Amino acid sequence: MKHRAVYNVAQRGRKIVTVLSLMVALAVLLPAGCAQGVKKVETAVPPKPVAVTPVQCSLLENVISFTGTVEPVEKAEIFSKIPGKVEAVYCREGDFVKAGETLIQLEDADLKAAVSQAQAALRMAEARLSQAHSGMSLQNTQSETGIQQAKNAVAQAEVKHRLDVLNLDRMKTLYSNGVIPRQALDVGQTEEEVSRKALDSAKENLKLAKASTAQNNIRKDDMKVARAGIAQAEAALLVAQTQLGYARITSPVSGVVAFRGVEPGELVAATSMLRAAPLLKVVNNRSVYIEVMVPEKDVHLFGEGRNVRAAVDAAGAMQCQGRVTAILPAADPQNRSFKVKISVDNTGGHLKSGMFARLQGVSYRNPRALLVPREAVLEREGKKVVFVVDGNKAVMREVKTGRNNEKNCEIVAGLKSGEQIVTAGQTLLNEGDTVRVEGGAWQ
Repeated sequence: MKHRAVYNVAQRGRKIVTVLSLMVALAVLLPAGCAQGVKKVETAVPPKPVAVTPVQCSLLENVISFTGTVEPVEKAEIFSKIPGKVEAVYCREGDFVKAGETLIQLEDADLKAAVSQAQAALRMAEARLSQAHSGMSLQNTQSETGIQQAKNAVAQAEVKHRLDVLNLDRMKTLYSNGVIPRQALDVGQTEEEVSRKALDSAKENLKLAKASTAQNNIRKDDMKVARAGIAQAEAALLVAQTQLGYARITSPVSGVVAFRGVEPGELVAATSMLRAAPLLKVVNNRSVYIEVMVPEKDVHLFGEGRNVRAAVDAAGAMQCQGRVTAILPAADPQNRSFKVKISVDNTGGHLKSGMFARLQGVSYRNPRALLVPREAVLEREGKKVVFVVDGNKAVMREVKTGRNNEKNCEIVAGLKSGEQIVTAGQTLLNEGDTVRVEGGAWQ
């Protein structure tokens, strides 16, 4: 029994040694095996899949969006210039009316009577002028005749007086020589004295005849008063006729009636008395423009004559090209914005007054910009880079960027047109990585 027990212990000992020997062998062989396995993994790293696209030379535009309102070039809010009662309204909303067409008629019986009264006053003033003219003509004729007669009398008296003076001188000579008696000399002296007085009287009459021309000035004043009366009567008639014309309210523009706020029988006030709602509104949508308020920092984008793109959603997102026609010279003091007017073609009549419009102003334009998708540009260690595929390797290239739009980025330096850049998978790349191109699409 003792020998059997010793034998069993020896058997268990040999088994333990065998297990320990196997464990030591595994411990020695395991590191070598693991090292060989790691080396195989490192050499089997697959290429990284990427998508590429070529650098393109194309147009780049930066646009700024604005909102505006469609306005008609021709529109009119119609008021009454005189108070009165509406007799008839000849249009309804949606009707097309022509410029000069009668839209509203006010009652005008009193106005017609005022015109008739003014016409009668004018005829009376004209009659007064005619009367004054006749009196002046008669006065002129009488004055001219009297002056001429007085001049003739003076001439005759002068001739008679000269003859009597010569005759008296001759008689004095004869009397001194004793040829004629004293009585004959006295007769000659008397005749000379009588002719002298007659001449003085004729001259006085001429003065009186000339003085009568003062009456002509009075007649002239009468003419002036009569002419002034006619001018006053004509002005009164014009006022009455104008007031009568105001009773017929016409459209100043051709267009469509967009609003009607009056009915027959209503009383309307004059515009100068009450600035209430208009009686009618007429708009001409055949020729429209877009009005937009532009901040002062962006107003330089809307130089007069510059083309602008516009879209009107209410007209089925209609796209149209506009041209800047006016920039108001003064800004709105509340928001420092300038009112800009942009004319657009509305030949089809799709644009209506009051529609909302979206506009775009081009702030930057480069027709030959080097463009890459924005997602292709990465930032590494404070630098902007892209990955260029050279063969099957990824090469990191530092670039200098310019302007961006919603999709693309402008490359100012660092790339050439046609180079293949990574647009998908670039965030996982490092310099020199092996890549596998699986696609390339640049939308």
